[in-house]
Amino acid sequence: MEIFSKRNGRDKRQPVILAVVMGIMMMSMPHRIAAENVQERVQEQEAEAIINQATLTWQNFMHDPDLSGFRAHLKRVQGVLIFPKLMKGAFVVGMEGGNGILFVRDKKTGSWSEPAFYEISSASFGLQVGVETSEAIIVIQTIKGVESLLSSTLKLGADASAVIGPKGSGIEGATSMSMEKDFVTYARTKGAFVGLSLEGASIRTRDDLNKMYYGTAVRPSDIVLVRNVKSNPQSQVLHQAVVQGAR
Repeated sequence: MEIFSKRNGRDKRQPVILAVVMGIMMMSMPHRIAAENVQERVQEQEAEAIINQATLTWQNFMHDPDLSGFRAHLKRVQGVLIFPKLMKGAFVVGMEGGNGILFVRDKKTGSWSEPAFYEISSASFGLQVGVETSEAIIVIQTIKGVESLLSSTLKLGADASAVIGPKGSGIEGATSMSMEKDFVTYARTKGAFVGLSLEGASIRTRDDLNKMYYGTAVRPSDIVLVRNVKSNPQSQVLHQAVVQGAR
């Protein structure tokens, strides 16, 4: 005799099966919630570390005697991308990369946006032999350069033009061709200026960090153009430093 029988075309096993499934889901839910909390905490720590490192990088660039041209250049830029650590093997074997922060200046008011998180990767950054880590700031010279960063992925040299920034006491050291480029890259390593080529590098948004940092899913345009996000006190020191340096 079957334990479970059918009456009126209805399988009496269904409520039992449903109860078992619900029980399994209820048992696994705390573990999922705990895993999500851990992930959020890891992302929070990562964002905080990037901001703190970017603040140090900005300070280094503002005091480096070889980068006075960079400081003069800031007064007329559309935005800046700060990458505090470009490392060999940062993504996969044979690749180089790092995380960074974008700030954009409003062309009408001159005010600076809140930070947006990005990452960069390349098969080679053209670092000097023996150099494993460098810090870089990409100066955005054109509106096209800003707009190109609003897509999910940008490839330098293909979607936008880039050139190595000049070393010395002023931006007059750059050629007229370089000043027409969308991006100009300045880099340091071990306390010294380096000529860093980013040709072919891919720059992508860190949507996960942007969502965690602002508490909701946002696109880069929401942060740097529309500016409908609330400021986060965590980046206040860096934001103010950028504002002061670009005056």
